[in-house]
Amino acid sequence: MIRVLRKDGMEILLNTDLVKAIEKEPETAVTLTTGEKICLKTTPGDVLQKIDASRQGIREEERANRRKPDKKPDRKSDRKSDRRPDRGRR
Repeated sequence: MIRVLRKDGMEILLNTDLVKAIEKEPETAVTLTTGEKICLKTTPGDVLQKIDASRQGIREEERANRRKPDKKPDRKSDRKSDRRPDRGRR
């Protein structure tokens, strides 16, 4: 999702997965895959930069999540009841 300004000045969040086309008419027009057309104050270049930055951030997050190994708790330190009492040696 990216923040853009509609023609009336209202800020909206735009789902980048629904963007089908971006046109530069007298104003910026974004056509969605649903067929809806939204007129924006935001320039086409700014919309594209925001979409690219959003998708880059998602890809980086996915890469970071793939690199993190699953942490398993150290079960030995958690089992106090399994420890044998210290029987002093003589």
